[in-house]
Amino acid sequence: MDDGGIVGNPELLIKVWEILKVGGPPLGLILNPQKCEWSWLNPECSSACPIPNVPITPTDKIQILGVPLGSEAFTDDYVKESLLSITDGVMSKLMDFEDTQAALFLLRLSFGIVRATHFMRTTPSSLWSKQAEEFDKKVCHTVFQCLSLKPTPEAYEQVSVSTTIGGLGIRRIVDHARGAFTASWFEGQGVTRETWIKLPDKDCSDVYETQKSASSKVDVAIMSHLKESATLRDVQRLNRVDSPHANAWLSARPSNMDGSDCILSQKYFALLFPGYSVNLCPLPLSRVLSASKPWIFMATTPSAAESPAIELRGTIACEMSSSSSPIPVSSPPIWRSWVFSV
Repeated sequence: MDDGGIVGNPELLIKVWEILKVGGPPLGLILNPQKCEWSWLNPECSSACPIPNVPITPTDKIQILGVPLGSEAFTDDYVKESLLSITDGVMSKLMDFEDTQAALFLLRLSFGIVRATHFMRTTPSSLWSKQAEEFDKKVCHTVFQCLSLKPTPEAYEQVSVSTTIGGLGIRRIVDHARGAFTASWFEGQGVTRETWIKLPDKDCSDVYETQKSASSKVDVAIMSHLKESATLRDVQRLNRVDSPHANAWLSARPSNMDGSDCILSQKYFALLFPGYSVNLCPLPLSRVLSASKPWIFMATTPSAAESPAIELRGTIACEMSSSSSPIPVSSPPIWRSWVFSV
């Protein structure tokens, strides 16, 4: 037994304590009063705990299973301590990684928004909105430091959407907290078979949908907004990355499920920036030509790369070499596509 909570009048709680105290030891359950808590649900009650050696926890500082249930000020401080206390140290270590791809992989799956999922599903976001915004800012800074690129609002918008529709999957708490809490709120009522009082719309929607579905809709809305405000050339670029499997190379190794012609075993790739290049990484990668703005990559198929007169003005080229060393690329004002021979 790890944690448990019982709510009732003092007489009931004392009886439960005696039952556990007498019947627990034969089962290996030894009560530790110093690690237990007693809280009066009436914040104005100042009586001592009726059970010896059990400390009193003030009503406005109650937390159960890592979920703050006290005052708004306590909730904000609790989330700040739990979520942000080690963030700076973790982010600085990610920025020092020599392998940018590994750093972004860890940020996306372990040290980004996933660290806040517990609070997103259990605590209304309006109670810790400042901490959510601060965490998102730190993640944004880390992303662009890892890429050695200057952040722009449009860049971070696209970075924050799923890799399946053209982003890097570095999602933001402020975009997805409401959907996560809504899903948890409805699912919790189903598990407990209870009916709870509806929270304000800013924290919880009236309509249930899974967290995955809600996040997907947010991603699509962000990408649609980017396309609406983009230039004709950027719209074409966004449409290309918002295609099935266009960004699979960001999060998965290639597969021979669709045939072996698209896989080059033991090849190298390099991200070639004007003036310098990123270290090589020996991985079997699909034969693709990638080109993008300095803040995101666009993957095109070999047939698209063969199209004549594709001009990449002021962009970054990312190419897959068909030999043991990367193809040298100069950085003139206009880069054109390269054709890979089979």
